[in-house]
Amino acid sequence: MDTVLLDAVGKMKPLITFIGADEFCEEYFHEFEFRFSRLTDFRVVFIDPRESIEDAHLTLLQNSDIVYLSGGNTFELMHHLRRHQLMPLLKKLGQEGKHMAGHSAGAIAFTPNIRMASVPDFDRDENLVQLADWRALRLVGLEFFPHYRNNRKYSEALSELSKLTQYPIFAVSDGAGFMKDANQTRLFGRVWLFNQGTKVRIN
Repeated sequence: MDTVLLDAVGKMKPLITFIGADEFCEEYFHEFEFRFSRLTDFRVVFIDPRESIEDAHLTLLQNSDIVYLSGGNTFELMHHLRRHQLMPLLKKLGQEGKHMAGHSAGAIAFTPNIRMASVPDFDRDENLVQLADWRALRLVGLEFFPHYRNNRKYSEALSELSKLTQYPIFAVSDGAGFMKDANQTRLFGRVWLFNQGTKVRIN
């Protein structure tokens, strides 16, 4: 997925803005740097959501070739994006065709809402920041469930949830994911679709 993303950018030494999610953002940032450094030379801007964001960061964000949202606690990620008033800017950039990517919580942020972070009861993010507004960036018309394990407990939980949402649920195992643009959706690794109570392996 990283290789395909970089190929889509088609630029030598791209500028990437990495936006963290929570107290573990520096750890995720170093993992991200290691991943991408094996593929290309790049320039990177690290935005720690716990700190203030300077105007220079916002300028670099808007001029980045890729905007990358970190994994972590989904509720904290959305809390910080709203606290720094980044939601309108990120949505605008996405609608204008900016290359945007993320993993886990960062991927959930591109969907209509962050409900997938709250399920199932036995494996979910804790809403420690008491986030009341669960709306997300709404850049894709689907819901995304990361870290899926193909067993009865997970399948039953997502099947029941899929009856309550108007959006299809894409559930992916670790290392899997999808890429979506105006023309197509590309799947990588093990991906399942939950829709109106049914479960289908779709790749």
